[in-house]
Amino acid sequence: MAKVLAFGPGRLPFLFLCDEWQGLQREAKVGPWEMESRLLRQTCTVDDIKHSLRHGLIGGGMSAVEALVTVDAYVGVKPGDLGPARLAALAAINHSLHGLDEDLVGESGPAPKGARKSRRQAAASPGRTSSKPPARQTSRRGKSAG
Repeated sequence: MAKVLAFGPGRLPFLFLCDEWQGLQREAKVGPWEMESRLLRQTCTVDDIKHSLRHGLIGGGMSAVEALVTVDAYVGVKPGDLGPARLAALAAINHSLHGLDEDLVGESGPAPKGARKSRRQAAASPGRTSSKPPARQTSRRGKSAG
């Protein structure tokens, strides 16, 4: 499934499958994890960014010519555009390599069996009428006679 990212003229689908990875490897002379590392560590070249975006757009369904035109129109043409372009390339590659998606972070899905609720989840549980977290109970033991 393609990863839709804000890039260039709007929100565009990016996807890397075998053909896109092989094309990127031929042009950049590195494999998928090395490219991810370069983008992450900010040791990438402008060509690394452009090739990554172009191949990701092709995998997402854009024609090769349209992908080339789009990337050339939005990467390296004005000050400050390389940073966001690098992040878009990194997001597309991360999604392809690891299947990471934004819905994994902060979304509440079914908890694993036996998982404990956080205070916030417990406070929002049905049946509670107060928005305050439950009061902490303390145990008071009497002094032992001795």
